[in-house]
This record gives sequence, C-alpha cells and structure tokens, in this order.
Amino acid sequence: MVTSGTASNDDGDVLDVGQAAARLGVTTEAIRKRIRRGTLRAYKRDGAWRIVLPAVPGHVRDDGPDTGPDAGPDARDRLIDQLQSEVEFLRRLTEHQAGVIAELARPTPPELPAGETVKEPGTLGPSSEPPQPPTTPAVRRGWLRRLLGL
Repeated sequence: MVTSGTASNDDGDVLDVGQAAARLGVTTEAIRKRIRRGTLRAYKRDGAWRIVLPAVPGHVRDDGPDTGPDAGPDARDRLIDQLQSEVEFLRRLTEHQAGVIAELARPTPPELPAGETVKEPGTLGPSSEPPQPPTTPAVRRGWLRRLLGL
C-alpha cells in the first residue's frame, strides 16, 4: 500500500530503501518491487521512498506463504507436505522418462535380406511369397497431351 504523507512512530519504523532491505534480508530491488506490488507501506518524501515497517517482526505481508521462524507448525507442515508431494511427482516423472529412454536406446533388429521373413523371433527363413518383379514406371504425359487426349 503506497501512502502519502508522514508516518508516525506509532505505525512502526520509518526507513529508507537500503535500511528496509537490510532489516528484511532482501535486496533493494526486492524492496522496490514490493512497493510497486503494494505489499509494503511506503511513501515518497523529497523524491526518496520511505518504508514503514511494523515495530513487531513478522507483520510484513508477502506474496508467498509465511514460513519464517514465527510462522507456526501448521505452515511448516503444509510446506513440508507440499514439497514431499512435489518430490514424489518428480520421482515418478524421472522413472517414466528413464523407461522411455531405455525403450529408445534398445537396438533395432537387423534388416532382412530381400525374399526372407522372420518365421520365429530371431530366425530368418525364405519367404513364402515369391518376390514381386519391379514395376515399370508409368509413362508420364505432358499436360497438353492429357488435355487433348493424345
């Protein structure tokens, strides 16, 4: 929430961008992004941003789940459950991909010589069908001859 005016000491500590970044353990660019998103109370004075941080730690709203030291056991348990389900999904995906790779890496059977077919897996024998003579290509006529019927 971007506010105009001056924040009193009752609202919390008024800091510049660098001080707020140091207190929250983030970069100054992260502070500026939070100001743009409206997740930090801030106002401009003399062309510089002033950030109002609550006097009690842990009250700064963030976009992600609160998993800091004051988050409580429920938030940590939810995060652990979510991470475990993601790990399980990634394990299944990796196993599937390994199977696909193994299938693709399997050697292909050798090509059969002309006139031979596979009777049983792994054995070659003479074909029961006689080889077909090569077909002669059809004589191709030009479009004008086809049009005139010549």
